[in-house]
Amino acid sequence: MRHPIQGTGRHLEAGIEVAHFGPEPLHNASALWKLAGDDAREAASGRLPAQDIPIGNGIALGKIRIPLRDIAAPQRYRLVVSLGEFENDWEVWIYPEQADLQPPGGVTIVAAFNGNVRAAL
Repeated sequence: MRHPIQGTGRHLEAGIEVAHFGPEPLHNASALWKLAGDDAREAASGRLPAQDIPIGNGIALGKIRIPLRDIAAPQRYRLVVSLGEFENDWEVWIYPEQADLQPPGGVTIVAAFNGNVRAAL
């Protein structure tokens, strides 16, 4: 995953690799993935195609591509990938593509302190 900060107008894309140094190769193994918020709710999930995994490092398992347009933002998420009893995760921050820059009612934004600002206080 190249960019841990994403906008809702994009796709989260990640190539998934594994390092396996167990006693034997894994047969017909399939990695699960999920994008989960801090509340542990899954915003997206899936399974990578099953494959045999030899002993070694940097073994490609597949790619994940998640459209973010319907993901609640702004929010921190975790991309979690698990293979059997093992898992790894990465933080992902998702923000709205366009932020509402209008101040809420009762808030005044000023560039300099003057008599108008003093009167508003």
